[in-house]
Amino acid sequence: TSTSYRIDGIDLARFVAIAGMLVVHASTDLVMLPLERLHPDTVVPAPHGPYWAEALQGMFSNRARPLFITLAGFGLGIMAGRRGIATTTILKRAAFLATAGIVLIAIGWSDFVLVLYGVMFVMAVGLLRLRNRPLVIVIGALLLLPAILDLTVDPDSGWIGVGGIVSEIACFCAGILIARHFIAVRAPRALLLSGAVLAAPGLAFLAWNQGLNIFEVTGPRQHVAASTSTLGLCVLVIGLCDMLG
Repeated sequence: TSTSYRIDGIDLARFVAIAGMLVVHASTDLVMLPLERLHPDTVVPAPHGPYWAEALQGMFSNRARPLFITLAGFGLGIMAGRRGIATTTILKRAAFLATAGIVLIAIGWSDFVLVLYGVMFVMAVGLLRLRNRPLVIVIGALLLLPAILDLTVDPDSGWIGVGGIVSEIACFCAGILIARHFIAVRAPRALLLSGAVLAAPGLAFLAWNQGLNIFEVTGPRQHVAASTSTLGLCVLVIGLCDMLG
């Protein structure tokens, strides 16, 4: 009999990530498209959309994509831990993703996330060889880097700037670490609890200073709070979905 390596809970988490990204775009369109139909020749700004649409955007904006990136690291970690994966295979995937991203950018797509995936897959060749403790140190350093370097995030570009890229790489590294825990223990309650503990301080800090919507942050401390709370929520969602799966 053939052995299946599909994990229902992780597939559910991927669905949550993809659905979250779709919800962000759909809720934006619900605000803008009616205005564009009324005024097809002019761009009419929408200062406030429906409350529920804004709530959905606040919940998923810049959180669904890090979840998907965390799951990408998880997938590589699972393949490396359960079956082994050749360096050449990882590099081929990295080259494909980076090439596809460059082609899309060349034809006018503004997001370079596929190029970032390619870079992270190249990094994974070394990350997969790290033991757990050095990997935890790498994740912590990446999350704290904005505060260490006192990075200033441009409020017009949101937190997906230099610091945002660093945060997403931290999520990718965390996915590899979660996969090792998953293979060794398979304790979704531990993931859920550790995710909640990691997310709570950052969420409390953001709620006190600027609100839970992290589309824009105003300084390095807020950025660190957004990064750590987002990673915590990613871990929490993976643990919850594994329990349900």
